Amino acid sequence: HRCAKAVMFCMRSTRTAAEYVILNNVATFAYRYPDVFAPHFTGFFVRASDPLHVKCLKLDVMTEIIKEDQIPELLKELQAYLRDNEMSFVSNAIFALGRCAQKHPKIQERILKSLMALSTHQSEEVSCNSVQVTLAIAQEHPHMYIQQIAKLIKRYRFLVSPKARMGVLWLSSCHLTLHNRLGKTEEEVKEMIGVETFGKLCDLAYEAARLAALDFIGEAEEVKIQILNSFAKLLIHNVASAKPGFDYVVAMAKGDASYNVRDRARLYAGLIASEGDSLSKKIILASENLKPISSPTDESNGHFAIGSLSHLVNHCAPGYQSLPDFRDTPTSSSLRDSVATRGTSVSQAQANGNQYANNNTVNNTRRETLSAMNESPLDNFYSDAEEDSGEYSDSYSYSYSESEEDGDEES
Repeated sequence: HRCAKAVMFCMRSTRTAAEYVILNNVATFAYRYPDVFAPHFTGFFVRASDPLHVKCLKLDVMTEIIKEDQIPELLKELQAYLRDNEMSFVSNAIFALGRCAQKHPKIQERILKSLMALSTHQSEEVSCNSVQVTLAIAQEHPHMYIQQIAKLIKRYRFLVSPKARMGVLWLSSCHLTLHNRLGKTEEEVKEMIGVETFGKLCDLAYEAARLAALDFIGEAEEVKIQILNSFAKLLIHNVASAKPGFDYVVAMAKGDASYNVRDRARLYAGLIASEGDSLSKKIILASENLKPISSPTDESNGHFAIGSLSHLVNHCAPGYQSLPDFRDTPTSSSLRDSVATRGTSVSQAQANGNQYANNNTVNNTRRETLSAMNESPLDNFYSDAEEDSGEYSDSYSYSYSESEEDGDEES
């Protein structure tokens, strides 16, 4: 806590290159001890003159040290960053919003509103990242975000990024694989969500797959595969309305230019045809949770010594030697001796200790002799302590005696 103010002052008073080095070390400290730099939260606000790598590093530090009472101020700052002209920085600001939503669930609704507006952004990077962050927030509780899912489905045609479209299709049907991701049965998931809510989510999944199938030929390869996945999941859960759409998509996929799409269509057609087979159900419904939105400043560079070049570049630089761990037992005091005396025995060490006093006596005598030889008669000329010789007066002023005056008159 004491060094935080000094580090912040050093960071403000240095140039960009040195500021990045300091920020890199501060980010590692903030990941381990976020309370140290929490009082200096505003010192990490991004300036317009900062380069991109410094901006992104400041975002990572802010999201690590944020506290609940500082959330409104952080959201205002991030909202300003979303209007930046640099799309890479906007994408990093979106991921920062996602990390704040994961740490503080109370602000998820407010953050999702901003992500909904960014989902139809003209930049593919911004559109894709906004949808990906929405998926990470809503994947485990899709029944709590029905309105947001419905809004994304309505905006499906306005999404410019293929990954964003694929994300909307996955989000609309993620409740169908929720039991596998949570390690529960389908009945337990339906009881948790509610039968009526589960039916509404199935209707949204069918509507999203139907809208995507209208332009199946013009979609990207990953979007086509996700359309096949959505229809196959709905048929496994006995959604009868999905049968015509599945047959249409399979027929279109068999003549597709991509062999991945053709193979996936034949596989799903064969699995759906074998009704009652538990293996086909496991294959189609196999799914995993998306990875949480983690900060780039994690424990990946924690094994490098702070302040070293390897810590800055996040890989082992030539000549780097890691610091050894602390010993459980203390080391021998002989390791601190010089090389010449390191091999001496204990008896010799004791003998040397006995001679230490004699050597000190000899050295003191030599110092006194040298000091006496170096003394000068002028050293005591202006001394206050004078001998009782009567040679000098007490006031250092010359006075004449009466005898001297009489001698002068006779002359």
